[in-house]
Amino acid sequence: MDIALSSMTMSQSNLGQQVEIALTKKVMDVSEDNSIALIKMMEMSANPNLGATLDIRV
Repeated sequence: MDIALSSMTMSQSNLGQQVEIALTKKVMDVSEDNSIALIKMMEMSANPNLGATLDIRV
């Protein structure tokens, strides 16, 4: 068994796993942001007149 080849294979495997983990974390972050935005949209639709008028006196 070639030690250098084994080391290189393990290193490549480790890199692949690190990339997959980083990508999964990014997808989770984006999903969380989208969920928060959806919740805010749903809250706003519950009161459709909110923000429709603005009273200003000078």
